[in-house]
Amino acid sequence: MINLYDGNNIMFRQFEKTAWAPKPMSLRLRYEQTTAADIWVWDGAKHNERRRDIYPPYKMNRTPKGEDLISQIRLWRELLGTTPATQIEVYGWEADDVIGTLVRKHPGKFRVHTNDMDYGQISHLCELSGVNMKNVEPRWIALYKALCGDSSDNIKGIPGFGPGRWAAMEQHWLAIEAAIRSGDPASFLDLPFKPAVAAWLTQQDNVDLLRAMLTITHFQNVPDDELEGGISKGTPNKTAGRARLQEFFL
Repeated sequence: MINLYDGNNIMFRQFEKTAWAPKPMSLRLRYEQTTAADIWVWDGAKHNERRRDIYPPYKMNRTPKGEDLISQIRLWRELLGTTPATQIEVYGWEADDVIGTLVRKHPGKFRVHTNDMDYGQISHLCELSGVNMKNVEPRWIALYKALCGDSSDNIKGIPGFGPGRWAAMEQHWLAIEAAIRSGDPASFLDLPFKPAVAAWLTQQDNVDLLRAMLTITHFQNVPDDELEGGISKGTPNKTAGRARLQEFFL
């Protein structure tokens, strides 16, 4: 089994001691355990622009990371270059899309390490480590996020539509999804939404917004040539890597 790491996701959360990773990650320990079966995938430059072209608020609520954290990520990427591991960074693409593309091309080959719920959409094609599915079936994750929102990505969802209403509307999920894709407010008229939500859905701007939120929650395919151009394989040199760690007393 090949390990695919959602690089920024893993590093941000493990160094910040979140509930998902309550203990800080030891760079030295992880370095010593890294093998040729590890692939670290990083967000490429301008990776958010693709989705912001569709939905401008996408991830605009995030606070810039501190220099200490960024420096540790730079160090880790440098260390990976002295191991047999592979790194992938594709300009203009998020790590999610790169990983999703690889998993779809090679089903059953990967274990994906992340806590991002979006990856549940490809859980039938790979093993997942760290993802809390929130009792949402993989088929419906994108629709759930579009309707109920996702604060981590600044997806607002429909005002007044939460998890409870989501569950109550289960028999209508397919029809709701079709109505969103149609982009026509009239498509929602026969669906049993509460009055406030029904009124919101009569506005074309709101329906366009909802369709945008649904669109950005899906993985996009990275073209083969761009994907291949972003691959970088390390050159094993444990002596150099350990010396670099020693500089930081790690």
